[in-house]
Amino acid sequence: MDVTELKALGKARLDDEDLDGAMEAFENATRAAPSDHEAWFHLGVARFQAGQLEAAADAMTTASKLEPDDPDTWRVLGSILDDMEELDRAIDAYKKAIAIDDRDVESWNNLGYVYIKQERARDAIAALERAREIAPDDPGVLFNLAKMQMEVQDWSGAIKTCQRAVEIDPEDPEAWCNLGTAWFKDGDGDATAAIDAFEKAIKMDPEDELAWYNLGIARRASGNINAAIDALQKALAIDGENGHVLYNLAAALLIQGNRKKAMDYLEKAIAIDDEIAGEVLEDEDFAKLRGDPRFVQLTRSHDERDDEE
Repeated sequence: MDVTELKALGKARLDDEDLDGAMEAFENATRAAPSDHEAWFHLGVARFQAGQLEAAADAMTTASKLEPDDPDTWRVLGSILDDMEELDRAIDAYKKAIAIDDRDVESWNNLGYVYIKQERARDAIAALERAREIAPDDPGVLFNLAKMQMEVQDWSGAIKTCQRAVEIDPEDPEAWCNLGTAWFKDGDGDATAAIDAFEKAIKMDPEDELAWYNLGIARRASGNINAAIDALQKALAIDGENGHVLYNLAAALLIQGNRKKAMDYLEKAIAIDDEIAGEVLEDEDFAKLRGDPRFVQLTRSHDERDDEE
């Protein structure tokens, strides 16, 4: 078989999800024509799909040297390097793709995502804003942008982004959950709108622990304590080891007047996450417990308890 036939065979096997067969065909193609960019590119794709990341990066790097002006090659190389946690190299690859094609929305979005992983919020937002300019209705772009807007506490910006996301896909529970969070955090917090958004998210995904948790927080803030307890208990049923669910459930139970049960949940919360001991001391809902010996013992710093031990 000549190189054209080998490449066609490899593509057919890729379409059939026969990754071993595809890799074999493309490897034979690269041996038959070592300077064939397409053969190296598709070999990299096949290896990437097979989870052979280092080998995929090697093939795609070879492809990039053969055709350095192909944005697709740089973008896929960036994705491979991202999966390898070679984040600086991934950024460099995405930037090269963008330098060739400034309207490559996937590279802009992926670049923003890598910046998110590096906790470079402002750089992430700049990249994602550019992606949104190019593709204002791309759900992935809107999701990543909203995430970073919330990270920097740009609640009004996050509200607009999330509203657009749910307009595009009203059946996306994650978008509704993000919208609820942004509404709740914006200014004094719109608990009513937030509750409605969280309830929509839960209707679509009843196993969404975060939506149940956020619903409980919003209901607690609105004064609907019984409903808050119900939501937090549902979150706890999904993940019984979430310290902040336990902490907020303790607060709601204390407001309800169930002091002993509140203390039991608080003890579990602090055992899971020692930082909660500091948070609870600043929570006015627990002010009535500050003279309680059990509460005092629970809220001592981690270092003080370690010294005693």
